[in-house]
Amino acid sequence: MQNEKNQHKVFVFGFLLIALVVLGFLLKPVVMNWKNGQKNQDEQKANAEILKAPSVMPDDLFQLIQNKSKIFLVDISAPDDFRKGHIALAVNAPVEKLDNNFLASLGAEKTASIFIMNQGSDLAGLATVVNKIVADGFVNTKYLRGGISGWIEKGLPLVSLGGSEEDNAKVKKITIDEIKNDAGSNPDLLQFLDVRGKDDFAKEHIVGAINIPLTELETGKTEIPAVKKTIVYGASESESFQAAVALFDLNFFNVWQMDGGINEWKAAGGNVKSGN
Repeated sequence: MQNEKNQHKVFVFGFLLIALVVLGFLLKPVVMNWKNGQKNQDEQKANAEILKAPSVMPDDLFQLIQNKSKIFLVDISAPDDFRKGHIALAVNAPVEKLDNNFLASLGAEKTASIFIMNQGSDLAGLATVVNKIVADGFVNTKYLRGGISGWIEKGLPLVSLGGSEEDNAKVKKITIDEIKNDAGSNPDLLQFLDVRGKDDFAKEHIVGAINIPLTELETGKTEIPAVKKTIVYGASESESFQAAVALFDLNFFNVWQMDGGINEWKAAGGNVKSGN
């Protein structure tokens, strides 16, 4: 009797297992069709976003920059990618920050020419961002075709903040003793550039230095006398290095990174002052 019950259980279990296999086999095409349909819908939606979004070619954007047109550049690349290379005067911001308040904080009016860019991947995502900004009323917003990768392929210039191996070759260092020798022979041809924050500069800085914080270097470059030998120092060696790299990319070639900071300068008997 017990054997008959066990056999019955085995039979029922086997029947259910076979039924599940058959059901799975029958449902597989249905599931695959649903997935393919969903994928096609997603692709159609992405293509629609891309077709709808206005864009600009790298050469055309470069010409606007050369003409000093009033434009706003927003790079949504990851911060590390942005440091390795970005278009001069571009602002780095995450996608989720791109709302009316943020664009208004940049000084962009609703009719302003705004250009959004990334590294060149996720075109559908970039197009979606641009379409949203346009829908919010910033009607002259476009994305950069090809992104930063396409910009590089065209051989157009970027500004780095010391994020790559190639940047080491852009920086020339100068010791404090060498600076003093230069100051003794040609003091009028020497210019100190302090790239620390304004509060640190106000507390204490090298006599005769001008202050342009690292974050404002691209917008404040016109304050730097190109004919003078510019000595850069910051709150750290890393900060002054980033500034020297950025200035090289901005076509300032008579720039030198001071070996040491303001403390080393004072220890060597260099003059400092407080206030602006």
